[in-house]
Amino acid sequence: MLNNVKIRLMCALTAASVALGSMSMPVNVWAYDDDDFLDDLDDLDDDEIEFLRLISDYDDDDDVDEDDVDAIATLIAIAELEEEEAEYRKKMEREEEERRRNARVCGIWVSTTDMVLTTGQTYQITAGVKPDSAVNRGISFSSSDPSCASVDGSGIVRGNSVGSCVITATTNENGYQAHTYVRVNPAPAAAAQTKAEDANWTALATDMIVSSVPGTVLNLSAPKAISFDANMINALISRPDVGLSITYPYNGHVYLMKVPAGYNLASKMDAKGKVSFLSLAGVKDGRLTVTMVK
Repeated sequence: MLNNVKIRLMCALTAASVALGSMSMPVNVWAYDDDDFLDDLDDLDDDEIEFLRLISDYDDDDDVDEDDVDAIATLIAIAELEEEEAEYRKKMEREEEERRRNARVCGIWVSTTDMVLTTGQTYQITAGVKPDSAVNRGISFSSSDPSCASVDGSGIVRGNSVGSCVITATTNENGYQAHTYVRVNPAPAAAAQTKAEDANWTALATDMIVSSVPGTVLNLSAPKAISFDANMINALISRPDVGLSITYPYNGHVYLMKVPAGYNLASKMDAKGKVSFLSLAGVKDGRLTVTMVK
């Protein structure tokens, strides 16, 4: 189109510049045949007429000639290229958006491929599909031996009996799989202590709480992970100025439990009116703490 415009422009540029009023001052214009202006002008399309309107003395030589036609042609070509590039970018963005909307599952990942549980213990497996933009993100879980370790629909694994099995996560689309190998060990045996011994310890601790001087933090050592009974809990209620620091062994380690003065243990009582040390290990209230010291 540009070459065609250039030829026809050079044939009628003088008369066109006057008729269209595109030049603000007289200039010398070279043309093949000014007499053919009207015929050429009738044949020009909108793009070519716009080309004529844009022409001017680009090289400042007081003459509108072919060099100026080349200059405006170059500018138009650059503009067309920029327009094509912008359209191409829009096309690529549309295609990318379409790919994201229709992305299919091509893999799966799991948070762990190996775990060890004790009977009764649970663990959460996290799984996800690849790529992140996949539309169908559904995943199902299954166990090769639910009697050993079972798993629910959200990936929570529970150790049921001693042994080993495999937990499999499967994508709902395309059936990609990832495996977690599970070993279930026996739960640690509780220390052999009689109920009488437990009662004796809590009775002694209760007496110490009641007879403590104001503001005391009692340092106690329990023979195992036992429970606060109702008497000990009531003693702490009656002495809100007394705190406890208790060490006890459990599962081969020694733990330190700190019960701050005025702490409401009654709110943690079970149906039997007791509060087990083990139940307090999971408390996350920023006040009562249980830490392993060795």
